Amino acid sequence: MATNRRKARTEKDGASTQGSIRPGPKPTLTRQTIVQTAIDIADSEGIEAVTMQRLGEAFGFTPMSVYRYVHNKAEVVEAMIDAALGAPPPKKRGHDWRSLLEEWARGILACFARHPWTLAATSRLRTMGPNELAWTDRALSALASAGLTPGDQHGALLALVGHVRGVAQFSIHVPGARPGIGLAEWRSAAAATAGADLSALRAALEAGAFAGRDGGLAPGLRIVFEGIAAVGRRRNA
Repeated sequence: MATNRRKARTEKDGASTQGSIRPGPKPTLTRQTIVQTAIDIADSEGIEAVTMQRLGEAFGFTPMSVYRYVHNKAEVVEAMIDAALGAPPPKKRGHDWRSLLEEWARGILACFARHPWTLAATSRLRTMGPNELAWTDRALSALASAGLTPGDQHGALLALVGHVRGVAQFSIHVPGARPGIGLAEWRSAAAATAGADLSALRAALEAGAFAGRDGGLAPGLRIVFEGIAAVGRRRNA
Protein backbone atom coordinates (compact mmCIF):
# COMPACT_ATOMS: atom_id res chain seq x y z
CA MET A 1 0.00 0.00 0.00
CA ALA A 2 2.75 2.45 0.99
CA THR A 3 4.64 1.60 -2.19
CA ASN A 4 1.54 2.22 -4.30
CA ARG A 5 0.91 5.57 -2.55
CA ARG A 6 4.50 6.68 -3.17
CA LYS A 7 4.21 5.60 -6.84
CA ALA A 8 0.96 7.54 -7.21
CA ARG A 9 2.53 10.66 -5.67
CA THR A 10 5.54 10.31 -7.95
CA GLU A 11 3.35 10.02 -11.04
CA LYS A 12 1.24 12.98 -9.84
CA ASP A 13 4.31 15.12 -9.17
CA GLY A 14 5.72 14.14 -12.55
CA ALA A 15 2.49 15.04 -14.29
CA SER A 16 2.37 18.34 -12.42
CA THR A 17 5.95 19.14 -13.33
CA GLN A 18 5.38 18.16 -16.94
CA GLY A 19 2.27 20.31 -17.13
CA SER A 20 4.18 23.34 -15.87
CA ILE A 21 6.91 23.09 -18.53
CA ARG A 22 6.86 26.24 -20.67
CA PRO A 23 7.84 26.52 -24.33
CA GLY A 24 11.46 27.24 -25.10
CA PRO A 25 12.85 30.77 -25.40
CA LYS A 26 11.67 33.01 -28.21
CA PRO A 27 13.90 33.28 -31.27
CA THR A 28 16.73 35.73 -30.77
CA LEU A 29 15.82 39.11 -32.19
CA THR A 30 18.68 40.72 -34.11
CA ARG A 31 18.90 43.19 -36.95
CA GLN A 32 20.04 40.41 -39.29
CA THR A 33 17.13 38.11 -38.44
CA ILE A 34 14.67 40.99 -38.79
CA VAL A 35 15.98 41.84 -42.26
CA GLN A 36 15.96 38.22 -43.44
CA THR A 37 12.42 37.70 -42.13
CA ALA A 38 11.32 40.87 -43.92
CA ILE A 39 12.85 39.53 -47.15
CA ASP A 40 11.00 36.23 -46.75
CA ILE A 41 7.69 38.06 -46.26
CA ALA A 42 8.30 40.34 -49.26
CA ASP A 43 9.32 37.42 -51.50
CA SER A 44 6.03 35.64 -50.88
CA GLU A 45 3.58 38.50 -50.34
CA GLY A 46 5.13 41.69 -51.69
CA ILE A 47 6.84 44.68 -50.09
CA GLU A 48 3.56 46.16 -48.80
CA ALA A 49 3.14 43.16 -46.49
CA VAL A 50 6.28 44.14 -44.59
CA THR A 51 5.27 46.20 -41.54
CA MET A 52 6.78 46.67 -38.12
CA GLN A 53 3.77 44.94 -36.58
CA ARG A 54 4.10 41.97 -38.93
CA LEU A 55 7.78 41.63 -38.11
CA GLY A 56 7.08 41.71 -34.39
CA GLU A 57 4.40 39.03 -34.75
CA ALA A 58 6.77 36.83 -36.76
CA PHE A 59 9.06 36.63 -33.70
CA GLY A 60 6.37 36.66 -31.05
CA PHE A 61 7.33 40.15 -29.92
CA THR A 62 5.55 43.49 -29.92
CA PRO A 63 6.35 46.00 -32.69
CA MET A 64 8.12 48.15 -30.07
CA SER A 65 10.68 45.37 -29.64
CA VAL A 66 11.58 45.62 -33.33
CA TYR A 67 12.17 49.37 -32.99
CA ARG A 68 15.12 48.59 -30.70
CA TYR A 69 17.02 47.31 -33.77
CA VAL A 70 15.66 49.45 -36.65
CA HIS A 71 14.18 52.93 -36.55
CA ASN A 72 11.39 52.48 -39.11
CA LYS A 73 10.24 50.54 -42.16
CA ALA A 74 12.32 52.69 -44.52
CA GLU A 75 15.47 51.56 -42.73
CA VAL A 76 14.30 47.95 -42.92
CA VAL A 77 13.70 48.23 -46.68
CA GLU A 78 17.12 49.80 -47.27
CA ALA A 79 18.76 46.91 -45.42
CA MET A 80 16.56 44.41 -47.31
CA ILE A 81 17.69 45.76 -50.67
CA ASP A 82 21.36 45.56 -49.76
CA ALA A 83 21.04 42.04 -48.35
CA ALA A 84 18.98 40.81 -51.32
CA LEU A 85 21.47 42.21 -53.84
CA GLY A 86 24.54 40.87 -52.08
CA ALA A 87 28.11 41.76 -52.97
CA PRO A 88 29.12 41.80 -56.65
CA PRO A 89 31.07 38.79 -57.92
CA PRO A 90 34.88 38.94 -57.79
CA LYS A 91 36.46 41.08 -60.49
CA LYS A 92 37.57 39.19 -63.56
CA ARG A 93 40.92 40.18 -64.96
CA GLY A 94 41.38 40.42 -68.70
CA HIS A 95 37.72 41.05 -69.50
CA ASP A 96 36.79 44.05 -71.63
CA TRP A 97 34.27 46.63 -70.50
CA ARG A 98 31.45 45.11 -72.60
CA SER A 99 31.78 41.73 -70.90
CA LEU A 100 31.98 43.36 -67.49
CA LEU A 101 28.87 45.47 -68.08
CA GLU A 102 26.91 42.54 -69.49
CA GLU A 103 27.76 40.50 -66.41
CA TRP A 104 26.74 43.47 -64.28
CA ALA A 105 23.40 43.87 -66.07
CA ARG A 106 22.57 40.16 -65.81
CA GLY A 107 23.47 40.22 -62.12
CA ILE A 108 21.04 43.08 -61.45
CA LEU A 109 18.32 41.36 -63.51
CA ALA A 110 18.88 38.15 -61.54
CA CYS A 111 18.30 40.05 -58.30
CA PHE A 112 15.00 41.40 -59.65
CA ALA A 113 14.01 37.85 -60.60
CA ARG A 114 14.91 36.41 -57.17
CA HIS A 115 13.27 39.25 -55.27
CA PRO A 116 10.62 40.95 -57.47
CA TRP A 117 9.75 43.44 -54.71
CA THR A 118 13.15 45.10 -55.29
CA LEU A 119 11.72 46.64 -58.47
CA ALA A 120 9.38 48.84 -56.45
CA ALA A 121 11.77 49.28 -53.54
CA THR A 122 14.53 50.72 -55.77
CA SER A 123 12.30 53.04 -57.82
CA ARG A 124 13.34 56.17 -55.90
CA LEU A 125 16.53 57.87 -54.80
CA ARG A 126 17.50 56.61 -51.34
CA THR A 127 20.43 55.81 -49.10
CA MET A 128 22.38 52.90 -50.56
CA GLY A 129 24.09 50.19 -48.55
CA PRO A 130 27.64 48.91 -49.08
CA ASN A 131 26.63 46.13 -51.49
CA GLU A 132 24.60 48.43 -53.73
CA LEU A 133 27.39 51.01 -53.73
CA ALA A 134 29.87 48.26 -54.68
CA TRP A 135 27.71 47.30 -57.68
CA THR A 136 27.55 50.97 -58.70
CA ASP A 137 31.32 51.29 -58.41
CA ARG A 138 31.78 48.15 -60.52
CA ALA A 139 29.69 49.60 -63.37
CA LEU A 140 31.41 53.01 -63.22
CA SER A 141 34.82 51.32 -63.30
CA ALA A 142 33.89 49.45 -66.48
CA LEU A 143 32.51 52.63 -68.06
CA ALA A 144 35.70 54.49 -67.19
CA SER A 145 37.74 51.83 -69.00
CA ALA A 146 35.53 52.47 -72.05
CA GLY A 147 36.91 56.01 -72.16
CA LEU A 148 33.91 57.86 -70.72
CA THR A 149 34.23 60.95 -68.55
CA PRO A 150 32.58 60.90 -65.10
CA GLY A 151 29.60 62.82 -66.45
CA ASP A 152 29.16 60.39 -69.36
CA GLN A 153 29.60 57.47 -66.99
CA HIS A 154 26.62 58.68 -65.01
CA GLY A 155 24.48 59.02 -68.12
CA ALA A 156 25.48 55.59 -69.38
CA LEU A 157 24.78 54.05 -65.97
CA LEU A 158 21.27 55.51 -66.01
CA ALA A 159 20.71 54.06 -69.50
CA LEU A 160 21.88 50.62 -68.35
CA VAL A 161 19.75 50.66 -65.20
CA GLY A 162 16.73 51.86 -67.15
CA HIS A 163 17.09 49.07 -69.70
CA VAL A 164 17.48 46.35 -67.07
CA ARG A 165 14.50 47.69 -65.11
CA GLY A 166 12.40 47.81 -68.28
CA VAL A 167 13.18 44.19 -69.09
CA ALA A 168 12.41 43.14 -65.50
CA GLN A 169 9.17 45.11 -65.40
CA PHE A 170 7.71 43.19 -68.34
CA SER A 171 9.14 39.75 -67.57
CA ILE A 172 8.89 39.30 -63.80
CA HIS A 173 5.71 38.80 -61.77
CA VAL A 174 5.60 40.79 -58.55
CA PRO A 175 3.81 39.08 -55.62
CA GLY A 176 0.58 40.84 -54.79
CA ALA A 177 0.41 42.60 -58.16
CA ARG A 178 -2.08 41.85 -60.90
CA PRO A 179 -0.44 39.40 -63.31
CA GLY A 180 0.07 40.55 -66.90
CA ILE A 181 -0.16 38.61 -70.13
CA GLY A 182 2.72 36.71 -71.68
CA LEU A 183 4.92 38.13 -74.41
CA ALA A 184 3.55 35.76 -77.05
CA GLU A 185 0.00 36.75 -76.17
CA TRP A 186 0.94 40.43 -76.34
CA ARG A 187 2.51 40.00 -79.80
CA SER A 188 -0.57 38.19 -81.06
CA ALA A 189 -2.92 40.87 -79.73
CA ALA A 190 -0.77 43.69 -81.11
CA ALA A 191 -0.59 42.07 -84.55
CA ALA A 192 -4.37 41.64 -84.62
CA THR A 193 -5.02 45.24 -83.57
CA ALA A 194 -2.32 47.14 -85.51
CA GLY A 195 -3.84 48.65 -88.62
CA ALA A 196 -2.17 49.64 -91.86
CA ASP A 197 -1.29 53.05 -90.42
CA LEU A 198 0.95 51.39 -87.83
CA SER A 199 3.33 50.16 -90.51
CA ALA A 200 6.52 50.32 -88.41
CA LEU A 201 4.99 48.22 -85.65
CA ARG A 202 3.58 45.66 -88.07
CA ALA A 203 6.94 45.36 -89.84
CA ALA A 204 8.73 44.84 -86.52
CA LEU A 205 6.25 42.16 -85.43
CA GLU A 206 6.45 40.34 -88.75
CA ALA A 207 10.26 40.40 -88.49
CA GLY A 208 10.09 38.64 -85.11
CA ALA A 209 10.72 41.60 -82.84
CA PHE A 210 9.56 41.48 -79.21
CA ALA A 211 10.33 37.76 -79.08
CA GLY A 212 13.71 37.70 -77.35
CA ARG A 213 14.32 34.83 -74.95
CA ASP A 214 15.75 37.11 -72.30
CA GLY A 215 13.03 39.72 -72.62
CA GLY A 216 15.12 41.84 -74.97
CA LEU A 217 18.04 42.29 -72.58
CA ALA A 218 20.78 41.34 -75.06
CA PRO A 219 19.58 43.47 -78.03
CA GLY A 220 19.12 46.48 -75.78
CA LEU A 221 22.56 46.03 -74.24
CA ARG A 222 24.11 45.83 -77.70
CA ILE A 223 22.60 49.18 -78.66
CA VAL A 224 23.62 50.82 -75.37
CA PHE A 225 27.15 49.44 -75.74
CA GLU A 226 27.42 50.81 -79.28
CA GLY A 227 26.53 54.23 -77.91
CA ILE A 228 29.10 53.91 -75.13
CA ALA A 229 31.79 52.85 -77.61
CA ALA A 230 31.00 55.79 -79.89
CA VAL A 231 31.26 58.28 -77.03
CA GLY A 232 34.51 56.69 -75.87
CA ARG A 233 36.03 56.90 -79.36
CA ARG A 234 35.03 60.54 -79.67
CA ARG A 235 36.57 61.38 -76.29
CA ASN A 236 39.81 59.61 -77.17
CA ALA A 237 39.99 61.34 -80.53
